[in-house]
Amino acid sequence: MENWVPVVGTVSSIIGTIAAIIAAYYSFKSRPRQVKDFEMRVEDITSLNGKDRWDVSFAFCNGEESLIAKNGIVVVETDSIDLIKVNPKHDAAGMFSAPSVIFSDDSFNYSFKSLKPESKRIVSIKLDAKPGDYLLQWRTNGENIKKISDEVELKLKKDQTVNSPQ
Repeated sequence: MENWVPVVGTVSSIIGTIAAIIAAYYSFKSRPRQVKDFEMRVEDITSLNGKDRWDVSFAFCNGEESLIAKNGIVVVETDSIDLIKVNPKHDAAGMFSAPSVIFSDDSFNYSFKSLKPESKRIVSIKLDAKPGDYLLQWRTNGENIKKISDEVELKLKKDQTVNSPQ
């Protein structure tokens, strides 16, 4: 019987190692997935009455195939651009609704509860700025959104009406 002690110890050690490997594998596989394909772009630009005012529509896009972005916030830096107001949009029921946008001195923050996979939300903002090219820095974060920082180019020209992504 004494000859079996080293064998039993070795077998239990091997079984414990295999169990630890299996536990680590399932821990890795079941960790929460994060949205990594999030994008912001300029959707529409409309010059207002030849003045230095524009309606600009920004698109916030979730490019993931099967993952909903939850409780997110996007901060867009607008250094030399004066933000005037958020334009309300018609929702699916035909009612006016305004997105959750907060203006600060040099940025605006857009927050959302959830953004479905392969979809986008449009936020239209009236702003006051001189014609020119602007490089807007933006960053996003959320409950299951990887921290992403990027920039988007905003080209403002007199008498402009652009209805396609830049």
